[in-house]
Amino acid sequence: VEFDGTSPQVRGPMNCVPSSTLAVVYYVVTAMADPSVPSNAGCYRPITVRLPKASVLNCDPPSAVNARALVSLREATGLPTGLSDHSRDPLVAPVVAVTLGACLIEKHFTLSNRLPGPDHEFAVEPHELRALVQRVREAEQALGHGRKETLPEEEELRAFARRSIFAVRDIRPGEALTRDNVAVLRCGKLGFGLPPEALERVIGRTTVRAIGAEALIRLEDLK
Repeated sequence: VEFDGTSPQVRGPMNCVPSSTLAVVYYVVTAMADPSVPSNAGCYRPITVRLPKASVLNCDPPSAVNARALVSLREATGLPTGLSDHSRDPLVAPVVAVTLGACLIEKHFTLSNRLPGPDHEFAVEPHELRALVQRVREAEQALGHGRKETLPEEEELRAFARRSIFAVRDIRPGEALTRDNVAVLRCGKLGFGLPPEALERVIGRTTVRAIGAEALIRLEDLK
C-alpha cells in the first residue's frame, strides 16, 4: 500500500502518526477479507505500507500531538479532558498533557515491541510505562498549588538572598547618607537592616554614630 504524493504535514489536528494510519489500513483490509480468515498477525504480515515522512499520514512527532486541543475541548465542553497518545515517545506528550490539565492519559502497552500485530510497534514497554508514570507524577508535583508563597525549601536561600541597605564605606557620626556611601546589597548571614524600599526615605538623613563599611544600616543609626 503506497501513499506517495500525500500532502506534507500541517499545523493543527489534521496530521496522523503512522500508527493511526496503519490501524486504518489494517481495519480496511480486515473489512475486505473473507470473514473466514482469522484476524490475527498472520493476515497482516504480507502487507507493506509505504508512508512518506513528514506527511499528514506520517508526521514527525511531537507536532501530531497537538496537546493544546485539550484546553480547547475543555473550554468548549466544560468537561475534563485527557490524552489518548499514539506517539512513540513514552514521556513528552503525557507530561505536556498533564501540564495542560489532562486528568487521564491513555497509552498502548506491550510486553515487547517485537511482538506481531499492528499496535505493538508503537506501544510502550514495561520499563517505559514505569518511567511514564514516574514523570507524570513528578510533573503533577512540580505544578504545585498555584499560590505564590515562600516554601519551606526556599527559606534558607530567601534569608541569605534578602536585601537591605548597607554602608559601602566608613560613615562618620553626623554624616548624611548619600548614594555614594550606602547601597542595597544581599544580607547573607549578617541579619536584616532597613529594607530596600526605605532607601529614598533615608537618603539625606544623618547618622547618630559611626558605621563601618559593609555594616547594615538600621533605623536606630539615624537621626
